[in-house]
Amino acid sequence: MKTLILTLLILSFTALFSKPESLLVPIPKPQIVLKSEGQFVFNKDTKLFFEQFSDRAEFFREELQVEILEKFNIRSGPNLSEKKPAKNFIYFGSLTVNENAWQFKEAIRENSLLEKEEAYILSIEKDRIAILANNSKGAFYGLMSLFQMLQKNENGKVIIECATIIDYPAIPMRGISDDFARGQVSTLCNFKKIIRSLSQYKMNVYQPYFEDAIELKSYPDIGIGRGRLTQSEIKELVAYGQKYFVEIIPIFQTLGHWENLLIQPNYYQLADFPGAASLDVTNEKTYEFIENCVRELSKLFPSKYFHAGLDESWDVGFGNSKSITEKIGIAAVHANHYKRVNEIIKKYGKTMMMYGDIIHNHPEIFDMMPKDIIVVDWRYGTQDYEPYVKKYKEYGTPFYCSPSVSNYNRIFPYMENSILNIRDFTKISYDYGTIGFINSNWGDNGGENFREFNWFGYAFGAECSWNPLNVDVEKFRAKFFKDFFGGEENVLTAIFRMLSDFGLSIHIYELWRHPFLEPKANPLDQSMSLKVRAESTKSRALSILNLLDNYSNKDLRNFDNIRLMKFAAKQAYWFGDKLLYSIKIKNFIDSKSGFLAKEERKEISNLCNDMILRLKELKKEFRQLWLLTNREDNLNLIEKEKYDRQISYWEEMKSELNQEIVSYDARLKSPWIYHPDANPGAKDLPHVSDAVFEKEVIIKDKITSAMIHLMADSYAELYVNDKLVGDVRGRRTLSLWVESQRAKFFNIKDYLKAGVNKIRIKAKNFGKNVSAGINVQIDLQSTVSQFRFYSDESWQVTKDGVNYFEANTIPNFFTAIEPNFDSFRTSWLER
Repeated sequence: MKTLILTLLILSFTALFSKPESLLVPIPKPQIVLKSEGQFVFNKDTKLFFEQFSDRAEFFREELQVEILEKFNIRSGPNLSEKKPAKNFIYFGSLTVNENAWQFKEAIRENSLLEKEEAYILSIEKDRIAILANNSKGAFYGLMSLFQMLQKNENGKVIIECATIIDYPAIPMRGISDDFARGQVSTLCNFKKIIRSLSQYKMNVYQPYFEDAIELKSYPDIGIGRGRLTQSEIKELVAYGQKYFVEIIPIFQTLGHWENLLIQPNYYQLADFPGAASLDVTNEKTYEFIENCVRELSKLFPSKYFHAGLDESWDVGFGNSKSITEKIGIAAVHANHYKRVNEIIKKYGKTMMMYGDIIHNHPEIFDMMPKDIIVVDWRYGTQDYEPYVKKYKEYGTPFYCSPSVSNYNRIFPYMENSILNIRDFTKISYDYGTIGFINSNWGDNGGENFREFNWFGYAFGAECSWNPLNVDVEKFRAKFFKDFFGGEENVLTAIFRMLSDFGLSIHIYELWRHPFLEPKANPLDQSMSLKVRAESTKSRALSILNLLDNYSNKDLRNFDNIRLMKFAAKQAYWFGDKLLYSIKIKNFIDSKSGFLAKEERKEISNLCNDMILRLKELKKEFRQLWLLTNREDNLNLIEKEKYDRQISYWEEMKSELNQEIVSYDARLKSPWIYHPDANPGAKDLPHVSDAVFEKEVIIKDKITSAMIHLMADSYAELYVNDKLVGDVRGRRTLSLWVESQRAKFFNIKDYLKAGVNKIRIKAKNFGKNVSAGINVQIDLQSTVSQFRFYSDESWQVTKDGVNYFEANTIPNFFTAIEPNFDSFRTSWLER
């Protein structure tokens, strides 16, 4: 009954925003729409006649036939005519000399259409349709508007309502950036679908974000096992983009965000410091690396633009670049690097683009950097944008605005934030003269949020960048869902709103957080109790699932998105139970101080079994959905570090039930240790950035197993009896691969000897207000016993190699999970 009432409320609510007349207007909203009486009716005799743009005639015909097939399941479509028919035809011609252009001469003159590259006129009358443009691109956009206005009448005939559209974009460059470097790498077929879909919304730029997910002949080991795009695939996509008037501009990092590569031994030398995400600007090999990459990519991508990334280079100034930074300042270090990268890019005939966050953090860079660099200004919140964008006008710097579809670190995009961000940031940027618009998506932490969810945000970005002064959000919603799914899908509009709430209320860190750690507060309502939050989450998820069941047998466009939405709702429902089960188990254990009766242990075991079973089912379904559009590469990392890890937590809770006193405390038993002079995290206090920790371990019996679990704040080298065993490097990052490497097991059995053994760990840290620290657990098993040693005050530490002190212990300095030596499940640094 509750679900039925909710459904009725949703239908009533969405009906308020579904005005039929708005559904005739395409996305993006044209500059001028003049409606008139009547309809053009397609039939078997409808023809296409090209007075201009005949080189694209066959392509346009094929696209129209595909559209009619996809939309209405009608296989026949208009054919070409060599002569101009008397009636029932679609005419393609120029905006200059022909009878149709003469008919619109005043509109052409008043709107300066001949000066606008992508301008078009779409005139729909009862007996003919005319598409007028300056070039094939404009004609294609006219055709895309026609596509969205096609309907099927009650007699089953394809029709289009009579109207005149006079149209052109407000912002010349419009598109998306697509981060597949950290997770979902599309199949070649899906990449093509993305490009074609962008063109249908009149977007003309696609910016793939690569990092190391690309084949480079100069560095053949880069991207192996990461689903990298091969050079032949890139050439195929570039040609495909040209066919659809979509320019592919690569985003290839040239300073920061190289964490995946720089923790690999072949590329240690290029890092500013061990574990850094940024390249070393003091090393000439860095510029050799950049130039080799730019040279190859410039040949692959014919675009005149090259996006050099250059965002979030927070590591610069703390490692090898520390000395030069102290000498000339962090702004100058960055500006000098930008100049060098710009010269390399110009050498290969390209115009450099770059992100602008570091420039705004150090505004003096504006005066230092070349004026031929285009800055891509990314802002994803809903703040006042004017103080930022006006700087471009003040300094004469060309810029693109780059809002976001708000998809990162979520199970579904947070659409309400995205709508405000895209609309308002684009409008103020247009007012200050932006020359481009790039809508961002990001694949943080494995990118498990399916990219197919982003199309609402992409299309809304197309709407705002084409016509930023005339945006009606609710009319857009109605247009989008009619076009994307087909039919008047008011309930789907409402389901998207409900799923968007999960985009705010369920963060990906919390989704996978250890179930028995203290949970985070609810972002929707800080005062809401955990139990109420869990029940509310489940209730909304169940309502969504019940509503989506109505579409299980419907012939919708993009039907796979229904499957994806169901999965997001299932994840939310599971998350609600995860919270409830953890509350119940904690209450059981706390109420009895861990002394549980047999029945209570059985009930906890049943709860754990239910979680494990459902996680396995979700994992299986996630794999199936991932492979609908993506390569298998990178999937195993999500399965291992998210699904399997979470499963192991519940299995370990089950194992704990075998103990006489049951505990749910999953935190590290070993404290973090530092030099006594260190003050990690504190401002205006001394720090120790280099420290060596030592401990002696005496072996009396024959060792059968010897394992060390090591974590570092933030870099550590492990030596046993003066032999290097390995290291831990990698800082807090948005790469799931790097996060998985921040805790490691090392097998030291072969390094040990009878008698005294020296464990020595060299630790370093880099940055502001940081000190070098470690967390260690040593598990030794012999023929007669087992020992576990922890990092504690028994360790000696020195910062100068002369004076040794008892290590200072800080329990739970980082929120991290106790490792499992039996299953070799490493710890995890929670956020």
